[in-house]
Amino acid sequence: MEFPQLPRLMIGLVLLLGSPALPALAGDKKTALTLPFDQLRHFQVSLENGLFAVHRDKDLVLTSGRSGKFYILSQYDENAKEQDLGFGSLHTPTDRSERVPFPEKEGEKRIRGILPLGSLLFFLDARARQFAIWQKEKKIWLRPADIVLDLVRPPSDPRGEPTRSEVAELRQGFTRSFNKVQLDNNELFGGITALPTFWKDRDKSQFLLLLRVPGTPLMTVRCQGRTMGNCQAMRACFVHGLPSHLVEELYGLAVDPVRKELLIGSPGERRIMRFKAPSCYHIAHLKDQDDIGLPEQLKDLSNLFVDEGRNLWLTTQRPDLYKSGSLFRFDAKVWAPSP
Repeated sequence: MEFPQLPRLMIGLVLLLGSPALPALAGDKKTALTLPFDQLRHFQVSLENGLFAVHRDKDLVLTSGRSGKFYILSQYDENAKEQDLGFGSLHTPTDRSERVPFPEKEGEKRIRGILPLGSLLFFLDARARQFAIWQKEKKIWLRPADIVLDLVRPPSDPRGEPTRSEVAELRQGFTRSFNKVQLDNNELFGGITALPTFWKDRDKSQFLLLLRVPGTPLMTVRCQGRTMGNCQAMRACFVHGLPSHLVEELYGLAVDPVRKELLIGSPGERRIMRFKAPSCYHIAHLKDQDDIGLPEQLKDLSNLFVDEGRNLWLTTQRPDLYKSGSLFRFDAKVWAPSP
């Protein structure tokens, strides 16, 4: 039996498999760096089934769990020599932690980010789409602040402010995407961080918000007023290289001030994506191999934070099976080694 077409078929198959038009498999996305779990600096034995937000302020670490009924305030020992002693003693790993309840009358919350602003702590509530605000000095909860999103504008560029038609087009596109996504998912906030200090339009009353909405994943938000209770989205940043199918799955937003990058967590792909971010006008994903891979021991990344010492903090939705922790710290030299 003869097969005169076999060589051509084989060549065609090779060309087809090598064609850039075919989508890459998720398993093909290799990262040059995977966080080494054995070089973990400290972890906290889980006080809840899982954690969804983290912020560090010197020797205090704030986290919020799945229940959304309180946040956890923990005393942290930077110099603890053992991985499991940063938050307590050998026999009582939670003896320096306390629960601070949210106002019961406001209902259960879904906290997806924690940020300070002067004497205030802002807790991003993805369920109510507002900030719960804690006055640290008086130790009282202020009236929650709604976040107005539909008045957002495109960022300015070297040519000046956007035109009316550009503003209208952006708002219409955002409204369509927002309404479509919220039909299937009412948790549209994925994280929050302070506005990068290297952005020229920085303002001490502004945040950078991660939205799980295709087309407008990052927005700057400004809070004003005597109690900072009026919060409004200001600019929808231009983000390049972020696949639209990933946007609704993202959790966690942080800033690397040294490399002038944004870090965004992608739990489904088990990595932290790195974005060059010189300004809100231009944010671009680096190559897949430049991302930071997550160790297999960490299950379901839920948030991330970079502290003043450039240490990386991660929270997970459920405890790992090795250390029973859901809060983890990696030193800067481990997750961002010098080239």
